[in-house]
Amino acid sequence: MAGPNLSDELDLDAQILWSLFLASPIAAELRTGGGRGLLAKACGATEGQVFTWLRGEAMPPPHQARVFMAAACDRARARAQASAEYRAASAPVPPASESTKAGALAEADRLHGLFPDWKVSVDGLESIATGRARLIWRAEHSGDWPDVYGVTAAELEGKLTGVERALADDRKRQEDARRTRGRRSVV
Repeated sequence: MAGPNLSDELDLDAQILWSLFLASPIAAELRTGGGRGLLAKACGATEGQVFTWLRGEAMPPPHQARVFMAAACDRARARAQASAEYRAASAPVPPASESTKAGALAEADRLHGLFPDWKVSVDGLESIATGRARLIWRAEHSGDWPDVYGVTAAELEGKLTGVERALADDRKRQEDARRTRGRRSVV
C-alpha cells in the first residue's frame, strides 16, 4: 500500500490556506481596492482571473495561490511598515525647552499653575523606531475625570483647556438647572 502523495497534500494545504486568505483583511482590501494587477503578474495570471479568485468564484491552481498569497502578504507588510514610518516622521516634535529634564519639569510646573485641579507629570519612554527617549505628558484630575495624555506640553495644554471648558459648561448647566428647579416656564 502506497503512502500519501506529497503533491496532493501540498495542494490540499494550498486550498485550505486560500480559504483562510479570502477571509483576511488583505483579501478584502484587494477585492475593493486596487493593486490586483501587479499581484496578478507576480503569479502569472490576469487581473480578471485574480478578481474571480478573490470573489471566491474560482479556485486558483495551488502554485499560483501560494505565490499570490505570499506576494499579497509581502505587499501588505511593506505598506504597513511605510505607514508606520510616515506616522513616526510626522509625530509632533517637542520644542527645545522640553528636551532637558529641567525644561520638562519647568513646563510641568507651568501647566500645574495654569490648571491647579490637575497634577501634571512627565515621563520618558524609549521609542522603538528611533531608540531615543520620548516624553509622555500626563495630567491627573483631582476629581473623577480620566487622565489626559499628550506628546508635547503644548498638546496637553490644548487638551486640558478643552476639558476645563467642558467642565465649566457642565457646572453652568447644573447651576441653571438648580436655579430653575420647581419653576414652570410660561410659553
